[in-house]
Amino acid sequence: MYKQILSDLDEAEKDLPENYSTALLNTTRAHKNTARAFKTRVYLTINNYAKVLEEAKRSSRSKLHHLRRSKALRMSYRQILRRFLGAIIPRRNLF
Repeated sequence: MYKQILSDLDEAEKDLPENYSTALLNTTRAHKNTARAFKTRVYLTINNYAKVLEEAKRSSRSKLHHLRRSKALRMSYRQILRRFLGAIIPRRNLF
């Protein structure tokens, strides 16, 4: 089953663009890094850590500048993180 999933993701990666013309399209549409991220998750699931590192290196070498420049995107990640951590970690001191 995982072999087929990885095969499909490899095929998708070949057909997807590296990035789009705007930051909005880069954050709302699939691109090569999307396929790489999914492959990394599959490799984590099957405990193939060498491939996890390989895919992570391929993703980090690609152009991620559109994500770094987007202040709105950074803010939304911060808000999500605050809400997530706030639900798990109470704001008051437990001790």
